[in-house]
Amino acid sequence: MIIYHITDFKAFFDTLDQCRSEVTFVTRDGGRYDWKTHRDFLRSFLGTLDTASCERLELKVDDGDGASRLLCYLLGKDRDTAVSEKTA
Repeated sequence: MIIYHITDFKAFFDTLDQCRSEVTFVTRDGGRYDWKTHRDFLRSFLGTLDTASCERLELKVDDGDGASRLLCYLLGKDRDTAVSEKTA
């Protein structure tokens, strides 16, 4: 999954923290960083970017829960709210 134009890092990091599955950052040169293992490094790295946004970020997500949480983040809703609206 490739995400473009991340501007709200706090909400993005909170979403990643809620994912129960493994979330892996993939760099352009093919390097892979597991979110849970490298969380502090990735937060620090993304926080030091010269701009207030990250233009492109590739993520690998192991299951549907993580993917749905990231999609809901992109849509501006939290997963639990989006799921409860769908079932109502």
